[in-house]
Amino acid sequence: MVDKRSSGALYPYDDLDKNELEPTWNKLDEALNDERATNIAISAPYDTGKSSFLLSYFTNRYEEDLRRKSHCFLYRWLHRFHKNQDLLSKARLDRKVEKTNFKFINLPNFFLDVKDKKESEIELEKDIISQLLFSSKPRKYPDSRIKRLKQYSIWEILFFFALFALFSVSTYLFKQDITNIEIPLISFRVIFQFVSMLTGLAILFFIFYIAFHGLPKIGWDISTKILNTKLDAKFNTDSKENDKDLFLLYGDELRYYFEKSKVRYLIFEDLDRYNNPLIFQRLRQLNINLNHGEKDRIVFIYTLKDSVFDDLRTINNELEPVIKKVKFFDYIIPMVPLSSTQNSITRFKEEINDKSNLQVNNEKLDSKFYSVQEKYLWGLGAFILDVRTIVQICSELSYYADLFKARLDREEVNINKLLGMIVELLRN
Repeated sequence: MVDKRSSGALYPYDDLDKNELEPTWNKLDEALNDERATNIAISAPYDTGKSSFLLSYFTNRYEEDLRRKSHCFLYRWLHRFHKNQDLLSKARLDRKVEKTNFKFINLPNFFLDVKDKKESEIELEKDIISQLLFSSKPRKYPDSRIKRLKQYSIWEILFFFALFALFSVSTYLFKQDITNIEIPLISFRVIFQFVSMLTGLAILFFIFYIAFHGLPKIGWDISTKILNTKLDAKFNTDSKENDKDLFLLYGDELRYYFEKSKVRYLIFEDLDRYNNPLIFQRLRQLNINLNHGEKDRIVFIYTLKDSVFDDLRTINNELEPVIKKVKFFDYIIPMVPLSSTQNSITRFKEEINDKSNLQVNNEKLDSKFYSVQEKYLWGLGAFILDVRTIVQICSELSYYADLFKARLDREEVNINKLLGMIVELLRN
């Protein structure tokens, strides 16, 4: 069963209707079907639903992949214990444990005034590398040279203990006189020889596996000490280290990550809030390096405001930001802002009618609902266009309607005046 979105939720949605997002949806389809496209921009002002669009788009694509796989007998047999799980819930779970072919890199900067471009570039590179390499489970990347804490479940510990105990017991019994006792067709000696051989091979394989994946890391540790570089979960903030290209330093690890993971689409959010165009150049070079050779294409997708390169505008060339933007990206897909006076009023109505205690123009005066007059929503819709703000206002109105229920019922408080008070409080 799909988890129902709670009323008043402010996070990006992953279940938007495809038909409501046309033609942007089809344009992104066309861009991703172009094998030569590796850098794509979704361009629109802030708070126009870019994150919800991309999350819904890629979740829908993953659902379609699951639907195609569900016709395969082997896939159905392997997932027979999850047959009651719907595709959207399965997609959400796989997204959470990084089984999908897309990943969001969130780089929020809502408050900081970034003045040092070099410092912000380094911090951005650190954040990107951290979200890629340090958020994944270590056991999925056994050859990674990054030192991270590995956790073993109680069942894994019990399994290896049982394996070692079985090998020890079978070896001990093999040397005792009891192994000479015969039973029809086969002797205890043969049984324990066979068990000892299997457990011995399993332990030998385990030792070989650890050595195979561990020795290269020892060699890397020695070389990094000689080169005076440090590769672990804690970034070195020394000024000499900061002069290094982190994408180059972690290049092998990043390539290994994409080879072992299913991620083929990397979505960067809020990168333009740092007002540092140079980071786009570094990411483009990283994308070129990752796509070098015969392997699956890695696509970088950026959510950006239209004025992302405006700092490059000069008196002699006012079109420089546009020129740089069309040179950098393979496709630029604009999203028409959904926010307008009419859309805001519609959203106000939807949010209010979705509440258990509110309705717009409730002429029947049902005691279960408090009636919000539409004429007031027209006034609010003229200057409140942000969807999240609308959702929050309606959520607070529903909360205060419950809080002041007794006074509203006695008509000591008017629901429309309460709405105005909430808006005024948010403004201040």
